[in-house]
Amino acid sequence: MGNLGLAYYYSEAEDEAFKLFNEAIDMGLKNDQIFSVRAVIHQLHGRNDEALQDRRQALLLCVSTQLTVFPYPLPPELESYVFTFLTLRELAAASTVCKRWYALINLHSKKGTTTTTTKDIDKIS
Repeated sequence: MGNLGLAYYYSEAEDEAFKLFNEAIDMGLKNDQIFSVRAVIHQLHGRNDEALQDRRQALLLCVSTQLTVFPYPLPPELESYVFTFLTLRELAAASTVCKRWYALINLHSKKGTTTTTTKDIDKIS
């Protein structure tokens, strides 16, 4: 039931996913990913207290769980702006996090600017 809920969530059927997550949890399924993704759905609907409770439960189940903090993509301008606060050493470390950050940091470095546009992001994605 939990895996089906995740499939619904990733196919953007949030309401159905939420119902399945609730059923799975009510049946006693303890899975950090289910709690983490259900927290995102809570957050999307403005239920921040419930989102916080689910994030805590996910961490209790697995301390190394990856919690999704932003349930929606950041605008590319904001995403690249974050890198302006980093030193060169921190940029080098950040570029190893994932392919997207690597590409954003390299694009940022080549342009010699601190602003990345949607057009630039389309080249990366």
